[in-house]
Amino acid sequence: MVMKNIVYDYYSKDLSMKVKTAKYQKMKQGKYLGGHVPYGLMKDPKDKHKLIADPEAAAVVREIFDMAIAKMRIIDMARTLNERGVETPGQYYRRRHPGTKKFINSSDKACWTHANLRTILKQEMYYGAIVSHKRQGIGVGCKHTASVPKEEQFIVEGRHEGIITKEDFLKAQEIFYEIGETKNVIQKTYSLYRKVKCGICGRAMSYKTYFRNGVTYRYFTCPHAKEQTGEDGCCRRYVIEDSLNEIVWSVIRQLLDMTDVFKQKLDKQNNVSRQDSLILAEKLARLQQEKEKCESDRFVNVDQFMAGQLDKEVYQRRRADLGRLAEKLDADIAELEQKLKDAETMKDDNLSQALSVMKKYSGADELTQAMVQELIEKVVVTDPEHVEIVWKFKDEVRNFIGI
Repeated sequence: MVMKNIVYDYYSKDLSMKVKTAKYQKMKQGKYLGGHVPYGLMKDPKDKHKLIADPEAAAVVREIFDMAIAKMRIIDMARTLNERGVETPGQYYRRRHPGTKKFINSSDKACWTHANLRTILKQEMYYGAIVSHKRQGIGVGCKHTASVPKEEQFIVEGRHEGIITKEDFLKAQEIFYEIGETKNVIQKTYSLYRKVKCGICGRAMSYKTYFRNGVTYRYFTCPHAKEQTGEDGCCRRYVIEDSLNEIVWSVIRQLLDMTDVFKQKLDKQNNVSRQDSLILAEKLARLQQEKEKCESDRFVNVDQFMAGQLDKEVYQRRRADLGRLAEKLDADIAELEQKLKDAETMKDDNLSQALSVMKKYSGADELTQAMVQELIEKVVVTDPEHVEIVWKFKDEVRNFIGI
């Protein structure tokens, strides 16, 4: 068996190397081997390894690069496209491919953003290059991949007609970095880290820091609000961190104040559950005794018939009656066993876990990130006056507590 595994492992590695070598050869030739094609391009119907421009989307790509070369800020580019109602790459793909599962989680209010415009402006394929080997597997039989350094990627130019020129692409890159369109990294130490969501579009709200006159202001804002137009878009008002923390802490404090009442209520339910379980167990024991007697009577019935103490008619009638009784007892026993099992399950891990978390923080005097992570699924902010807290507790726990 060991030798067989060694041979199989060697064969797998050898086959993988051959497949990889053939794939690398195609990459070096500039053949497109990817799956989803970048927005603005499409596979050539005559050659699946070659790309051509998608006329409708390509026009939008050209316009985006023109705006970038004109030194327009990305946020202004997004606002311009949104004001005209230009479809995002996801919306465009879904329209062109009805029934597709790609981009299925996109919001109905999806719009042009800093993120999707950055992706377009950094895509080399728009000037006619094929870029491949961006990621590679980390081992034979492993599905995980790792990024490949830029110098080790395969970039073959001139494989298809570009939507833009290489000069325009490089010019856009220079301006892109010149005007500082880089992503700020915020320390992940604030209490509501990754919990605050926009009540309109459902996306995560950005955490921002602002310094003025020696004072630091921290707030949340929907990053898509300034890219939208119209009155039904996301809230443009800032949500001050301290104000939101105060709201969340106030609601959590009310929950934690219910810890003792929750414990008493849970203890009472558990006592009732134990009593119910005892009653069920007693009923089950009686039924099992009846089943044993029924089985004994069936053997006695056979013995008496074989000994000539019962005529055939009486024997058959008793056998039928005892068979029906045995079936009913089996069904009743199965039903009671399931009820006992359900009662044990409801003792109740969910309620007990919720109480454990509440007791853990019942003595807290301020909001903490750890507390929020354990208690809250998300904080939905429609505007500073409309805040909804979605708890991590299951429905049965929320109903039990009354929240």
